[in-house]
Amino acid sequence: MATVKKSKTKKIVSAVIAVILVVAIAVTGVVIGSKGKRTDVTLYTVSTDNIVQTVSSTGKVSSGVKKEYKPGSVATVKKVYVEVGDQVKKGDLLASFDTSALDQQVASLNAAYTSSNASYQEAVQHQAEAAKQLKNINSSIRKAEKTLKKIEKEEQKRASTTTTTKKPTTTAPSTTTTTRYWGGGATTTTTTTTTTTQCIHALDGPYKQNNLSYHYATCKTCGALVQESHNYQNPTKLDNNVHTKECTKCHQILKEVHKFESSSLSATCTVCGAKREAGFNESEAKLEVALEQLQPVFDSLKDLGEASKQIVVLLTGLAKDLSQIAKDVDSLTNTITIVANTIMYEISVGNLSADKIAEAVGKAVTEAFKQGMIEFIDSGAAVKMIETAVKSVDWKAIGAGIAESEGFIKASTQIQLAALYAQREVYTVTASASTVNAQRQATNAAKNAYETVKDARDDLADGWKAEFSGVITTCDITDGAQTTALQTGITLENMKKRVVTISLGEYDVHKVKEGMTATVKTAYGTYDGLVASIAPTATGGSETSMLDSVGSMAGISGLSSLTNSGAGVECKIIVDHPDENIIVGFDADVEIVTGTYNDIPAVPIESIILEKQGTYVSVYDPEEETVTKTQIQTGAISDTSYEIVSGLTVGQQIVATPQTDYEEETFKVRVVTNKNK
Repeated sequence: MATVKKSKTKKIVSAVIAVILVVAIAVTGVVIGSKGKRTDVTLYTVSTDNIVQTVSSTGKVSSGVKKEYKPGSVATVKKVYVEVGDQVKKGDLLASFDTSALDQQVASLNAAYTSSNASYQEAVQHQAEAAKQLKNINSSIRKAEKTLKKIEKEEQKRASTTTTTKKPTTTAPSTTTTTRYWGGGATTTTTTTTTTTQCIHALDGPYKQNNLSYHYATCKTCGALVQESHNYQNPTKLDNNVHTKECTKCHQILKEVHKFESSSLSATCTVCGAKREAGFNESEAKLEVALEQLQPVFDSLKDLGEASKQIVVLLTGLAKDLSQIAKDVDSLTNTITIVANTIMYEISVGNLSADKIAEAVGKAVTEAFKQGMIEFIDSGAAVKMIETAVKSVDWKAIGAGIAESEGFIKASTQIQLAALYAQREVYTVTASASTVNAQRQATNAAKNAYETVKDARDDLADGWKAEFSGVITTCDITDGAQTTALQTGITLENMKKRVVTISLGEYDVHKVKEGMTATVKTAYGTYDGLVASIAPTATGGSETSMLDSVGSMAGISGLSSLTNSGAGVECKIIVDHPDENIIVGFDADVEIVTGTYNDIPAVPIESIILEKQGTYVSVYDPEEETVTKTQIQTGAISDTSYEIVSGLTVGQQIVATPQTDYEEETFKVRVVTNKNK
């Protein structure tokens, strides 16, 4: 690979030094301005311009040009038209291929990429929605916890007034007790305990079985609940419907529905190894486990008396019906919890209309579907089933006399908290960047796979044609044979040509494509050229040099090869019609036209402030008579202009030649003159 020499042309060296000095001064932040004085400025009005974008570099001239034609994928060779030693002209067909198998592969990869990209876009949308919902949920949790705290405080106050036995007491410090609810959340209650000594939680007996999340014991002195998470060991019991795990501390049993690897009766559970037996009913198994998990919800309704029985009957019946179409136990449990929570809330606000309660429940369940909190075989049927069941209940009779009762408010608040805690967990995961990042990586991988195979297919479908006149020096394929991705194929060489090998930096390699025209300049003349090849990998260093990014801003490539650390990608330029004045071994300057852009918003290069953090201009405000340092996004670059992609619009005024040592971001100025192209 040719190395860019340090003996650059005066023009390039001057441009590089100027740009690097701008960056260096901006980074060090040297301040020479004075406060309280207006700065004289010349303004430039943003307009449109024509930009011819180029990549410039310097490389070494060598003799000959070589092109290796590689399949890059598996295909069938139709016909080989050349053999070793044949002389060919530019454009001659060298070989043709049957790519029908590749067509199917490309279509499949394109479908996979399209699907992955749709999932990525959906993940981005869900992330934004989840972040908004998470904010609302956290607000609702704070309100519910405050309500519950108030209720529990009043209960403790009443309990203390009914105590008939009094003892000499001293006032102990306030004790903060964290009571956890089955949904995974917690409410913190501060209780001032009056005892003969400070409470140290003398536990009343062994831990009791509370629910699937915690076990607890009660303090003899203050009545506080001391809770711990269950620690489940490996499955200890196998039966036809569920497998169980036992807590090593309190022996609470956790039940899970078997997950069989197939539908056959001899299938084995992938979790615990239980064998499916005749008569197994998956919906019954899901219902059994779900009802056990829902027990805390049912228990929280006990204070409602007869009304609680009717609500439990409704919820139990719904669970039984929905177990037929629920995809898993969690979906079934979450759905019943959402239904219970919504019903309790509607009654608590005085809504006793069966139609309105059913509508509210339907909306809540539908939203849970959208957020992925629950899954059913047929979501539409599930919502309709739930709404029908809710409408069939006489809510006016149930709600009479309980909506304002303390027991109802506490029960509804606890259920509401449980549902909110569960929702918060789901939205927290959805709102995190990890899900979106993972999906973006999957999408990029799918895109790369699709484009790689597509490019290989397109190259083979068009057949291999001689890119220049020369002689065939290698031919490793035959008619009817199968190609491989690592196979060489055909090699074409021309020793009469002249080639300039340059190094493309990280920021320019993606701008240059094979087949682009180039201008090659030596000390003795100017020649037309063509980009013949670009290496697939970078060589020449282990680190990225700052010169690459700075040089890219100035439209100059390959500056990193001036250092020992910068890497570059080798690019070969074929010189058309070389003569004796382009001498092998000497350097030549290369300029590649990478794009032509007409009538685009642009600003002069001298009005740009280049910093490590980005690209800036100083925008003038005629009403305030101030200028403000403003970040912009640029696109195409020429020797004189930068394309404006965002941050500025045509007609705005900016400082024509801003200094890099302005003391403030915004300051008063005095306009000396206006400058326009």
